[in-house]
Amino acid sequence: MEDGIRLATDIFLPSGSGGPHPALLMRTPYDKARVEDGRMIYTEIVGEAVKAGYAVAIQDLRGRFESEGEFVPFHENPVSDARDGAATVSWIRAQDWCDGSVAMWGDSYGAWTQWKVAIDGDVKPDAIFPSGLPMSALDSPVLRPARRILWYVGRMGPDSRRRSDRSEHSLDAESAYRNWRTVERSRWLWFLPWNEMPDYLLGGLSPHYQSLLRSRPSDYLSWIRRCEEFEGPVLLLTGWFDIDVGSVIELHGRLSNRPGESGPAYLIIGPWKHMDPKYDLSRHRGEIDFGEAAQWSYPDVLVQWSDFVLKGKPGPLFPGPPIRYFAMGDGSNQWQEADRWSEIVAPSQRLYLTSTAASGESGGALSESPSTETATWRYVYDPRDPVPSAVDEDAYYGPFDIGYMDMRPDVLSFATAPIDQPLDIRGSVDVDLVVASSAVDTDFCAWVAEERPDGASILIASGFVRARYRNGIDQETFLEPGRPETIRIRCRPTVYRLAAGSRLVVKISSSDFPDYDRSHNLGTDPYSDARLVSAVQTLTSGPEEPCSVYLPVSGPVK
Repeated sequence: MEDGIRLATDIFLPSGSGGPHPALLMRTPYDKARVEDGRMIYTEIVGEAVKAGYAVAIQDLRGRFESEGEFVPFHENPVSDARDGAATVSWIRAQDWCDGSVAMWGDSYGAWTQWKVAIDGDVKPDAIFPSGLPMSALDSPVLRPARRILWYVGRMGPDSRRRSDRSEHSLDAESAYRNWRTVERSRWLWFLPWNEMPDYLLGGLSPHYQSLLRSRPSDYLSWIRRCEEFEGPVLLLTGWFDIDVGSVIELHGRLSNRPGESGPAYLIIGPWKHMDPKYDLSRHRGEIDFGEAAQWSYPDVLVQWSDFVLKGKPGPLFPGPPIRYFAMGDGSNQWQEADRWSEIVAPSQRLYLTSTAASGESGGALSESPSTETATWRYVYDPRDPVPSAVDEDAYYGPFDIGYMDMRPDVLSFATAPIDQPLDIRGSVDVDLVVASSAVDTDFCAWVAEERPDGASILIASGFVRARYRNGIDQETFLEPGRPETIRIRCRPTVYRLAAGSRLVVKISSSDFPDYDRSHNLGTDPYSDARLVSAVQTLTSGPEEPCSVYLPVSGPVK
């Protein structure tokens, strides 16, 4: 690099005397030679790309693994990611084994590094393929401890500890993950205050962790408003069970509005979780098998994309409709296509939260008409006893059974009658609640599920709002205790078919932990204040101001 720092880069070239070749670059903080379950993670990807005639470069980011320099995480917005990436692209183009064309690829953090070069680099790649793109380090206006603490402890900490004076006590990433799951997770996710998390657990990254906690969500999606500055082809790959799927869809919409001379923008959404270094595009998620069509090969997608954007060769995926998405659920489980997201979204049907004699204070019904009388529901949200999140041990979403919530007095459940024909949800479910709280700041959560005849409640989508950000993540507006206000919860988008005989269920509560940090109900800084107090939450739904659920559905809910 210009400052003399050397970045470790592995180069893989096609065999034989042919060349020069188009090049594929991936920059990662997760170890270019990462080994997991006894195999090198990138072996299959590299092998397929090289066999297809590509030179492949995989690089450790500055300050990670074999690269020199000091690592600065992306939430501190270092210029080094753009500068180092641009310099690497320039260096590759100058090599005699490269024909001058360079495309970038990578997952999660490796997706972010592509955008840094594409937007801020003085030399840009010809095309990018960001999969599992994270929109911010906080992941939302609120710390998501199950993901973020694991990221420090399991993903980033081991190498940081190895590079420090404590190297003899370092764990490799696999061991760190195992240690977290079996020993540390049950302790540290309940630790308070967050800003006193011990440095040894964070692997020496405490200064960057503290910087993360001090950051505020003034507008954590602001960077995507500059995406139009990159004029090359873009392929976005995400999953319905990725926390950022909604933001990636928004990003694709912005890319689609670039000037006509810009490259094409494609979006693929499968029945997958957040992309991680295993590049797992599996047909299975939780207990559900989405069928053979859902099982994809990441190396195959990478080669087809590269053939299209670097060699001009058409293939099964490209060129074609800009959006390919997997429609999930009963009798569906198939790929569909669209030109724009707006073509996928179904018209919205409004249902109302109403009470029933059988439901009592635990919930009620989802009805086509509002109540003629005002219904009231109350529950106590105790942050010392939060609702457990419906995520796996790595804090990834899935179509999990959330029936365990029914036993809790702090979860309200509203359901339709059994539907008499299959029903497609296509888009984001919005939940409008008329709420009052005894607290100046608190949380409200919604889960949308398919309650099947066998009793299982399969999670379809969920949403979260911290009250202080109810009017936008760029401002804080606290509640007036006891005063009713309408709060909208937007659930992440989905395309899912409910089976005939099932019921659509919407559950409401005030915690989703440890996916989201618990509200302390105090309105203070949640990361420095360890105090926890309970809040009394009241929902009211009447003829004039009803609580409503807006469902993007293919037909009437009946």
